[in-house]
Amino acid sequence: MNDEKRIQDALRRIRTAKKTGATLLDLGDLSLVELPKELGELTQLKVLALGNRRPSFEEDLLQWSQENERGTPRLLNISVINQLTELESLDLSWCKKITDLTPLQDLHSLQSLDLSGREGVIDLTPLQELHSLRSLVLSDCKEVTELRGLQGLQSLQSLDLNHCRGVIDLTPLQKLQTLQSLDLNSCRAVTDITGLKGLQSLRSLSLGGFGGVADITGLEVLSNLQSLDLSMRTELADLTILEELDSLQSLTLHLCTKVTDLSPLQNLDSLRYLDLDCCFGVTDLSGLQGLRSLQSLNLHMCKRVTELTGLRNLPSLQSLDLSGCEGVTDLSPLQELHALQSLKLTMCSGVSDLRGLQRVHTLQSLEVVGCWRVTNLSGLQELHSLQTLDLSCCSRLTDLTGIQGLRSLQSLDLTCTALTDLTGLRGLCALQSLKLNGYPGTNDLTPLQELLTLQSLEIIGFSEVTDLTPLQGLHTLRVLDIGGCTSVSDLRPLATLSSLQSLNFSWCAGVTDLAPLNELHSLRELDLSGCAGVSDLSPLEVVDSLESLTMRSFGHIHDLSPLLKLSRLKRVNMTCNQGSALFSPLKPILSQLDELFLWDSEFADLPKEVCGRQIDGNVIDRVREYYGIESL
Repeated sequence: MNDEKRIQDALRRIRTAKKTGATLLDLGDLSLVELPKELGELTQLKVLALGNRRPSFEEDLLQWSQENERGTPRLLNISVINQLTELESLDLSWCKKITDLTPLQDLHSLQSLDLSGREGVIDLTPLQELHSLRSLVLSDCKEVTELRGLQGLQSLQSLDLNHCRGVIDLTPLQKLQTLQSLDLNSCRAVTDITGLKGLQSLRSLSLGGFGGVADITGLEVLSNLQSLDLSMRTELADLTILEELDSLQSLTLHLCTKVTDLSPLQNLDSLRYLDLDCCFGVTDLSGLQGLRSLQSLNLHMCKRVTELTGLRNLPSLQSLDLSGCEGVTDLSPLQELHALQSLKLTMCSGVSDLRGLQRVHTLQSLEVVGCWRVTNLSGLQELHSLQTLDLSCCSRLTDLTGIQGLRSLQSLDLTCTALTDLTGLRGLCALQSLKLNGYPGTNDLTPLQELLTLQSLEIIGFSEVTDLTPLQGLHTLRVLDIGGCTSVSDLRPLATLSSLQSLNFSWCAGVTDLAPLNELHSLRELDLSGCAGVSDLSPLEVVDSLESLTMRSFGHIHDLSPLLKLSRLKRVNMTCNQGSALFSPLKPILSQLDELFLWDSEFADLPKEVCGRQIDGNVIDRVREYYGIESL
């Protein structure tokens, strides 16, 4: 879209807003260089989006969502905004060229302002009269150095200075007595935080990021602080100052590699969330024993932890992440965690025996990913509350004995294990999601026929499976992936799966006939990439529910015209095609498509440069332009 069309689109939206009296206007997706003067006539506007964020109302609450695909804002001047005196929320995120903020100084109703991503030195003084402002975002304004322009913002509750690397002096913030949330992540030039002492309303403070603050003196007086982020403070070793923060509910110490002593935390009676991710110096967990309110504990990659006895007296703990704790071998101390619902043991290479979990009856989610010493599942049979179990990459797991009685289990991942027999899956009467991949010697899917509640099934790479008949009774199945089952040739057993919405049989070279898909009236997504035996797409003509079709490397298909009957088709992926098919038969449906991917494809009637140069590049606009079809 050229600049003239962008302006015309903006004027159309402005006229509509003026006619309807709309209080919200979004022009941020147009990448405008200048704002039409007519914008100043919308004096009723309360919300204006000119940056990278999209506004929407959900249950009468204004929500902003980041959308990088909106393009880079190119605005050079915002002077017309000074007429919009009723504005309450303004987004100028990543409008990099806007450094003059004087047009904002009379917007006395403004409550929320996003100025993130500014380039060059910015004078914040024009903001000092915005006495209604509650939220201000200045993240990634790397040239901001002086904060005195904020001293007059007596209603400010939230201030984001993330990545403001030029900021040194925090004393101008002392007068912001209503400030509740302050983000100073990656403010590398800030070394002294004593300027925050007067912020007695502060509830949330982020000081994460390499460099900068090494001394956290001054935090001890912030008695109302509930959330504190000190992540990546690699010079921080002593946590004694935190002893006074008895209102603290959330503490993040990610990558505080010099921390060894956790005992200063033991009297933080309100603490509910503690993140010690990658605290490589921690060996002793006994300092956590007094945290009776703690609900979530992250010990990911605390490689020097070997004993879990320090966790015994955590009666409220619901979530525990021990991923990467290579030194842990004994799980039995966890049996005293009577509230535990979620446990992650990913890459705990020292764990071989799961029997230490047998009394954790409250457990609902368990991840044992990559625990290569685990060979059997004895110890899990009593976990009757377990709903999710991930055993992927347990490369020595050969036996499923122990899970047959898990009648609450809804999701099971067994990819990259050493299973040869699927009979252990029988009895999982509540299972909704199952992931398997090709196990040598496995050719019988019969044990799956009893899993009548399955909604999602992945059985990828079972090269010896030929018969899909055991699946024909799985009437609740919505997602089926049999990609790489190279010996499968007959899809007729799938014709009874009336609830199926997504089907992938890519690289099933034995499949030749798509006729069984005629009965799948709920099918929305289909992937038949690399099915070298398929040459005729005409059976798809009656699958009018299809919205997404992926057929990479489809060299044996020459006639694409059957796709014209698919009135709901929105996405087509035909990348990596080296055949001689004609693309032009698809011209009539180009106007209905949202996404088209043709990377590394050759068509007899379409230049290769039109097909794009990126594997994930959507070329629908380029192809429409080639055929003279105007983009929507």
